[in-house]
Amino acid sequence: MYVSHQAQKLASSWEIVVCAKEGQQRAGWTWGWASGHHGKAAIMPMCGGQKTNLQKKMDAIEKKFKMNKRDYEQQLKILLLGAGESGKSTIIKQMKVLYSDSASGRKGYTDDERQQFTVRVYINVLRSTKALGTAMFENDIELGADNAVLEALYDILDVDEKEYGEKEFEKHVDVYRQLWKSSGFRGAYRKKNEFQLTDSTKYFFEQLLSEEDGTLGTVGYIPSVQDILRAREATTGIHEFQFVMEHHNKSVIFRMLDVGGQRSERRKWIHAFEAVTSILFIVASSEYDQQLIEDSDANRMTESLALFEQLTAYEWFKRASFIIFMNKQDLLQKKIEGDAEIDLPPSPLKPHFPEFTGPPGDYIKAKTHIQGMYAARFRGKAIAHYHDTTATNSTLVKMVFESVKAGLIEHHLAVFFGGGKGGGN
Repeated sequence: MYVSHQAQKLASSWEIVVCAKEGQQRAGWTWGWASGHHGKAAIMPMCGGQKTNLQKKMDAIEKKFKMNKRDYEQQLKILLLGAGESGKSTIIKQMKVLYSDSASGRKGYTDDERQQFTVRVYINVLRSTKALGTAMFENDIELGADNAVLEALYDILDVDEKEYGEKEFEKHVDVYRQLWKSSGFRGAYRKKNEFQLTDSTKYFFEQLLSEEDGTLGTVGYIPSVQDILRAREATTGIHEFQFVMEHHNKSVIFRMLDVGGQRSERRKWIHAFEAVTSILFIVASSEYDQQLIEDSDANRMTESLALFEQLTAYEWFKRASFIIFMNKQDLLQKKIEGDAEIDLPPSPLKPHFPEFTGPPGDYIKAKTHIQGMYAARFRGKAIAHYHDTTATNSTLVKMVFESVKAGLIEHHLAVFFGGGKGGGN
């Protein structure tokens, strides 16, 4: 048996297999590569051109490594972060509406999936009714409807939402319609920044009033895509949605993770931090005059700004790109300018953020100032990109996401496979 001096030397620290066949000549060997104990490569002879068991194992490992590397190159992990009620879950829903699910190969919601949102929509209307009714009584606002409607409202306030379903909702449909048309509910709604009320309240009540076939409150109702986008349910834990986008004739998988934004959920975020390509931070631009659900003394936007500054300074994200969606622009404009349709007066920005110097009612200056507050708090090393969005508007979300898609992919490849370009060090 012939074994070179170098091979003998390496054999003490590397897995090397030699051919022990009597009379084997060096010239008859072929050479392969094996991974050593220290992560390097070593020459490994193969007897008579036949692969040993070890070489076969190493070939399998190498093949798997190449496949994993290729898969990883084509998978972008995007983490959605932001304070509670900012619209993260709505963005995830939009991705399902707009892009193909990598698991099923289709996009959008099936009829069965839409049906599953029915009770959630009912509960959204129930919660809004309770919130408006409670606010009305606390502010000594008269309902402005007959006693039968008032008695029904008292009953609704005592309903347990865990037992609320189709039969219960059908019983209350006409009451909901009369309540929304009452001066008392409209008066309470005009004070909505003073208590906790979901953004979808007006939308669902107006759906009830339309009474068009197939809409909320009619026979055979199945939630529409817009109903699904607006149906609110607090996110708990970490939820992942994978979808496919095309880039230079190649399919790229986006792994988007949605995590609960309320304070009690943030301790779970660290479990999603590994190998993040980009951070998509969602800002509820319209919530400058609202308080946290979990802390009635804390301003929502102040909380969001502090969270943004903290996250952008994390070592975890030093190589990640930051995309900031300045969300809820439609609601921000109606707050700043007022909503004549329901006689909603303007809510000035200055009382909540005194450094604002723009005139009351100027939406453009208000939104520019809000974006500037976040830009001033940014502590990351990469460049931050800001985009105005309305998460319930599919056309706008698609336009924005298509505009950032190429940058996300190029950043991912540069950071993880090109020496860290563009990601900061």
